[in-house]
Amino acid sequence: MDIANFPWLTTIILFPIVAALFIPIIPDKDGKTVRWYSLTIGLIDFAVIVYAFYTGYDLDNPNLQLFESYAWVPQIDLNWSVGADGLSMPL
Repeated sequence: MDIANFPWLTTIILFPIVAALFIPIIPDKDGKTVRWYSLTIGLIDFAVIVYAFYTGYDLDNPNLQLFESYAWVPQIDLNWSVGADGLSMPL
């Protein structure tokens, strides 16, 4: 897969959700392991965000960038579409 065509926004959105599914199976009595796990996942996600926008976002272009669209359930015309513009990029 070409790095320019990698689904960055989908990865940024779904990575913490998938990582959260593992929290209930972490053997932890006092919550310290879950806190460190959550911090690690958050930092990894932040690093992916910084990398994706540093390499794939053009600050001079105010249009929608890093746009992804997938047919999720084509029978009912349900699509997954995400993109970042000048306002949503810093958020």
